[in-house]
Amino acid sequence: MKKIAVVFIFIIMTLILQANEIEDNLKQIEALKKEISQNGILVEQKISDLKSSNPLFAEQDPFESDIEYLTRMSKAMPQINQLRKQYMVDLWQKMSFFRGRLFETQNIRVALDSDKYDPNTEEWKITVDNLDYQKEHYEVVIKIDKANAGNLFKNKNKLLYTGILAVDNGDKIGLAKLIIANPISKYELEYEFNPMLSLKFNGNVSSVVFSSDGKYLATGSYRNAFIFNLETGNGVKSFKQGNYVPSVAFSPDGKFLATGSDDDYARIFNLETGNEVISFKHEIDVNSVSFSPDGKYLATGSYKNAFIFNLETGNGVKSFKQGNYVRSVAFSQMENIWQLEAMTIMLAFLI
Repeated sequence: MKKIAVVFIFIIMTLILQANEIEDNLKQIEALKKEISQNGILVEQKISDLKSSNPLFAEQDPFESDIEYLTRMSKAMPQINQLRKQYMVDLWQKMSFFRGRLFETQNIRVALDSDKYDPNTEEWKITVDNLDYQKEHYEVVIKIDKANAGNLFKNKNKLLYTGILAVDNGDKIGLAKLIIANPISKYELEYEFNPMLSLKFNGNVSSVVFSSDGKYLATGSYRNAFIFNLETGNGVKSFKQGNYVPSVAFSPDGKFLATGSDDDYARIFNLETGNEVISFKHEIDVNSVSFSPDGKYLATGSYKNAFIFNLETGNGVKSFKQGNYVRSVAFSQMENIWQLEAMTIMLAFLI
């Protein structure tokens, strides 16, 4: 009797300690969110100070060409990036650690009903309840052969259920995996609750990109680009296009969305208003779009050409001939690149 009491107390203490550990993990995430936000403001202030005090970081002069400005910014960006690295990288690494932690729970309830097993398809419809935190309820289908299904049902009162908890979207604790163990036959069944978020579309999804703060997801699909809030899973905005959207990109400040479409246009939308700000007509499909690090220029990839556009004037700055479709474009931030063709854009293309 004493042995049973000791085991019971040990289990209770283990559950309490883990609950405290999970709560501490969630508190660490919330604290890091605040620190990241504060440091982000600090970094932007330091960048603003550099722009006002150092000619290298100054805004574009009215008598300075786009090419001259881009060349100057290629020397300035590494220092700006070093500032962001100094104040932000360690915090994001810590955030990755706390968001990546896993926890175990036995506070799981599983319903195994024999009439919900189909021996023809060897599929079993079961219900799973996570009685911790979010009190999640799932109805899932597991694939299991007839022999093991029969043994599980025969010994269902002796089965051991273990749930693996993870940090879910919205920084909540959710059920990531279920382990059903049969101590009689030593058989174990694992079921993973993936993905943490699923978004349904009417057509193919041709491009996806996260916002810089990780709170939103932009997608390109048939005749639409969408923005989703990753904490709620809800759509925030949609942007009509003429055809498929092979590429989407958030501006560095997160205020604009660029889209490349098979209707020959690159477009930029204001995320607050949902309005189109500017568009750039191409001879043929726009396969890729990318903002410059300072958000003032847009690079696009099309058929046999890559282009750079000035977003303030709407004018084309430079074009780069290629052998075939340009599938990807990206601005460089390297300090030691001095030629514009190499400095401003790196191209991945199919010939």
